[in-house]
Amino acid sequence: MRILLSFITWGFLFSVLLQVDNNICVQAECLEDQKTLLVQLNQSLVSSSSTSKRSSWSPDTDCCSSWDGVTCDTSGHVLSLDLSNESIEDGVNSSSSLFKFRYLERLNLAFNYFGSIPIPAGFDRLVNLTYLNLSNSGFNGQIPISFSRMTRLVTFDLATYQFPGSIPFTLNNPDLNMLTRNLKELRVLSLDGVNISAHGSKWCKALSSSVPKLQVLSLSNCYLSGPFDKSLTQLQSLYEIRLSGNNISGEVPEFFSEFRNLTFLDLSSCELHGNFPERILKVGTLEKFYLANNDHLQGSLPEFPMHGLLQELILFNTSFSGDLPDSIGNLILLSRLDLWHCRFNGSIPASVSQLKQLQYLDLSENSFTGTLPMALFAIPSLQYMDLSENQFTGQLGEFFNGSLSSLETLDLSMNKLQGPIPATLFELSKLDTLALSSNNFNGIVNLDALFSKLNNLTDLDLSNNRLSVISSSSNPALFLQIGFLALSSCNLTKIPSLLKNTELTTLDLSNNQIQGKIPNWIWEIGDGSLDSLNLSRNLLEDPDRPFPANSFTSIKYIDLHSNMLQGKNPILPPSALFLDYSSNNLTSIIPNASSYLSNAMFFSLSNNQINGEIPASICEASLEVLDLSFNNLSGPVPPCLKSMARLRVLNLRRNSLSGQIPHVWRSQGSIPPDDFNSYPESCDLRTFNLNENKFEGQLPSSLANCTMLEVLDVGNNQLTGGFPSWLGSMPELRVLVLQNNRFQGPLGNGGTVCNLAMLQIIDISSNKFSEAINMSNMGNITAYIMIKGKKLMKSREDDITR
Repeated sequence: MRILLSFITWGFLFSVLLQVDNNICVQAECLEDQKTLLVQLNQSLVSSSSTSKRSSWSPDTDCCSSWDGVTCDTSGHVLSLDLSNESIEDGVNSSSSLFKFRYLERLNLAFNYFGSIPIPAGFDRLVNLTYLNLSNSGFNGQIPISFSRMTRLVTFDLATYQFPGSIPFTLNNPDLNMLTRNLKELRVLSLDGVNISAHGSKWCKALSSSVPKLQVLSLSNCYLSGPFDKSLTQLQSLYEIRLSGNNISGEVPEFFSEFRNLTFLDLSSCELHGNFPERILKVGTLEKFYLANNDHLQGSLPEFPMHGLLQELILFNTSFSGDLPDSIGNLILLSRLDLWHCRFNGSIPASVSQLKQLQYLDLSENSFTGTLPMALFAIPSLQYMDLSENQFTGQLGEFFNGSLSSLETLDLSMNKLQGPIPATLFELSKLDTLALSSNNFNGIVNLDALFSKLNNLTDLDLSNNRLSVISSSSNPALFLQIGFLALSSCNLTKIPSLLKNTELTTLDLSNNQIQGKIPNWIWEIGDGSLDSLNLSRNLLEDPDRPFPANSFTSIKYIDLHSNMLQGKNPILPPSALFLDYSSNNLTSIIPNASSYLSNAMFFSLSNNQINGEIPASICEASLEVLDLSFNNLSGPVPPCLKSMARLRVLNLRRNSLSGQIPHVWRSQGSIPPDDFNSYPESCDLRTFNLNENKFEGQLPSSLANCTMLEVLDVGNNQLTGGFPSWLGSMPELRVLVLQNNRFQGPLGNGGTVCNLAMLQIIDISSNKFSEAINMSNMGNITAYIMIKGKKLMKSREDDITR
């Protein structure tokens, strides 16, 4: 996403330059033949929405001076046509009047919707064209050979963003060499998203031998492979190289430092590895350097020379390590430094205070230590700072001149900071995001005072410190912009009433000491804007009923586990995807539960006091996780579970369920033929836990269809029969528990259970099996085996006996 934004900015810059160039041309009155061609073109074009440029194309006005997107020379010939962003869907074909503009030098059809059709023939008839931009125009398919005859081209842009379902350009016949071999005047080549599929030596040599004047090379996401070939250095005019998103799968050669004019180098997401040559980062002309998302690429930052021109240094998600050099303060033009998820350590040097142009700083997910230099917070241009998930210690100092700060995002979460939060932090008046969670901050935070000072705040996270958050305001006129609020483990004793007048989408007040009933107004926050609510691990009781009319309109996530809810009717918003009511005192499931679970994926009532049978209506839900464990359920498992095709986790452990385990997936020979087709063909289960119930009979062989099953636990029942040899069809099985049943007979051929290569835990104790276990096909057991109640560690030398 970060690279895409840079690519969009680059494309926009070219568009601006085109418009500036158009505006400074001296124009004459439009010739009649030129106007006729433009009218014909306008009549043929089909747009999906109203156009901004062509709406000015009135027959009563001069096409050179009054028509947007049209530029003429001093004789009245059309020199430039800019029809970008016009929502054009159709109307350009080989006979189009577009290809009759003999004097045309610049043509821009970028960002239209030509309906995934091949590029029409005719562009090569525009013999004077020097600028051609078809980027994101909607054309696709093979790039035609005719472009290679457009020998005056200076800028050639066919870049395409790839979205799901989109079909990219291909460059197969002609290939890159055939396309470019005659384009000797080319300065800018942008083929981002074009499927070139060429090996490193092939595409590097094709360019170096064809386009000697090339200045800008942009081949991101072109299915290129490596390694880089040194022939690329023949293009000594290059100052921008963009190759991100290719599968180079090689090392970065030091010869990139030989480009004397290099200002922009983007090698992000190229599967690069090895050690990065420091010399490249010392290129004196370099302004922007992107190397992100090469997680196997190692390196360290060099000693930066004085007066470096570097403005953006993007290394996130690499294996760069070491200290930040004190010389980083020499990069006085640096505006963006992103080292997220690297392996840097040491302290932040005081020299960072010299980076007066710095706007964006992300050092998160590293191993930085020491105290935070408060001069860092005084950089006047700094807008975004993320120092989370490091090892910073000590107390925060005072924030001086906070009202003059440009800081909008501050994330210090998951460090080892301590002491009180300085009151001057709340003077950073432009803050919209403040995250201080998972530190050791202490003291009292008055929520009312905080919001009154930080009135731009939309995201606040103070969770998991040693803070005591208080709030007494109930001012109905106070309206907060806050959308995300996390106050987990903040010693709250009540839900702050000032949250009534907010537009909250996410509220986390878990693990506090909140008592009493859940207030009804919480369901009406922001006229139903609340999307996620976590009130778990409190002392909350059932809310008053009935609920307000606008309740539950958009809520997707509710976590109320470990409270004091009781009774028969848990809160079941029909819009919810995640519902956790485990560890309460609920006594029943709503009989028509499916009407409230139409969208739910996760539903847990574990560890309650639920009695009675599992209602058949629950089978109509599209659940992926159903957890009814540790209750008092009785009766059979409803056979309609076969209709829950998306179910991945079924946990019914420790109930009083009885009868036979039903067939819920197809298995030839185990299901009556008349009923066979009513069972689903496949099973998506990963966990199947029926431990500590009263099931009888044999383990259903239809479980063999659950080839993705990882945990099978049917221990402590009354199951009978021989060892289920069909377990061998479960290649992902990691945990197998059959203990304390009535299984008997041999374990298989010579004690070989089956081929369970992924198995880590097996417990078959307290049965009547008659053989030892042969370990030869269970090579990955890393935990333990239970036989006759004894925990035995894995043994490769000896079979494990009964």
